Amino acid sequence: MSIEGGNNMKNEVYQKARTSKNSDYDGTFFFAVKTTGIFCRPSCPSPVAKEKNVEYYTSMYEALDKGYRPCLRCRPDIHVDYYNGNVDGAELVEKALIYIYDGYLIDHSVSQLAQLLSVSDRHLRKLFVVNMGMPPVKISKYHKALFAKKMLLTSDLKITDIAFASGFGSIRQFNHVMKEVFTMAPSEIREKLKIDPVALDGITSIQLDAALVNPYKNYLLSKQKWLIKGVEDIVGLSYMRTFLDSNSRGYYQIRLDEAEDCLSLEIYTSSIKSVMKIYNHVKRLDAYFRGFEMDYFDNRQNKKTENENVKKYILKNGIKTPSDYPEALNYFVAFSSSDEK
Repeated sequence: MSIEGGNNMKNEVYQKARTSKNSDYDGTFFFAVKTTGIFCRPSCPSPVAKEKNVEYYTSMYEALDKGYRPCLRCRPDIHVDYYNGNVDGAELVEKALIYIYDGYLIDHSVSQLAQLLSVSDRHLRKLFVVNMGMPPVKISKYHKALFAKKMLLTSDLKITDIAFASGFGSIRQFNHVMKEVFTMAPSEIREKLKIDPVALDGITSIQLDAALVNPYKNYLLSKQKWLIKGVEDIVGLSYMRTFLDSNSRGYYQIRLDEAEDCLSLEIYTSSIKSVMKIYNHVKRLDAYFRGFEMDYFDNRQNKKTENENVKKYILKNGIKTPSDYPEALNYFVAFSSSDEK
């Protein structure tokens, strides 16, 4: 939600963080500069704007909805996680956001989403306006646009593929929304702002946050003990896992390049439309990496039992993977809630 002038205490905290360029607040709030029409993250290296020209927002969506464009220096839409928009923490909104981020509203209506959550669509819209400052359809539009921009800048996919991977129904609609939100056509965004990705034949490669490098290493050390054989594997500094849903099947790999000190997500899928869902699954793992503790698995006494039950289920009901898949990935399996905890 936007920060009203009456909330002086919060304004003072945000002003101090902005003027000191405190990166600890990146993602907690965004500030927009009225005179330039752009919005930034708190640590933006640009000259400090006068307070009278600044507006504060706790959601990137609202800054976009007010007509502000992302700063090209600090790139808040690329380098800051925008999945934290539900600042008031309504549980129902949180559940709905997961569906929206996974692309549910691409093929379904808000009424169907509300029915899935056992509420009326009117009540769901009201909750979104109270918690997010706008209805679900707008959140979905901005999410698709932000996801598409990230793909344009950090993946090797063709622009046409990105349009459909991001949930747009046509190239015309894709171009219209991108121009509306970012004032640039997709081809202009890629040409002017490009971050060189790693090109891989048949695989979508997307760069992940470099700040996750060390947490990811710690995760691998303990995850090694609890791998579900046939479904996931760790080779060196790379983690692989199969996936399966109603529309696609494939596997993804999180790869660490120590020389470049960076992480990349590589997705091999039978349908380009699954890229958004897999990316967002990994984004939720990102949050887990950040809060990861080395003794996590050791403290989960039921983890071994969980894995044994999963193995038995896979051997009985699993779908075999093609012969050209990595040797250790033998079965497709859908994500479960425990994957993201």
